[in-house]
Amino acid sequence: MEIFFLSLDINYILRVLPAKRNLLMEANAKRGLNKCQHCQQLIMMNKTNCLLKNILESMESHLSKIDDLDSKLFSIPIYVLLPSDWDRMKENTELDEEEQKEKVQELKQEFPQNSLMLTSLKLGKTKYDALKDICEDEMAAQLRQQNFM
Repeated sequence: MEIFFLSLDINYILRVLPAKRNLLMEANAKRGLNKCQHCQQLIMMNKTNCLLKNILESMESHLSKIDDLDSKLFSIPIYVLLPSDWDRMKENTELDEEEQKEKVQELKQEFPQNSLMLTSLKLGKTKYDALKDICEDEMAAQLRQQNFM
């Protein structure tokens, strides 16, 4: 009897074991395939980036020639412009841009000071307006007193 159960267990194990092994092998194969696909994608991205970099480097000299040609063809000679349009022809250099940025920073720093001064002047004006009538009455009284004497 024990032999019968043992043979059933062995038969069961012999049937189940290959199926389990196949499932494990498929899972490992899928994991390995996913890793390989990810690695292949990274390699392809790297190759693509290198290829684009090489193309841009090789085109750079030709693009600079095209830029020079564009500047010659699409620029307006100074003798064609009216004097009112001359200020549009000025090209800003990096030094000009830096000066403009510095001026903007100075103006940004002056703005709070100016607004503070403006509010203090407004307060002073309201105080003066409040005292204006009193001062005018007092001056008129002094003039009457001087005229009376």
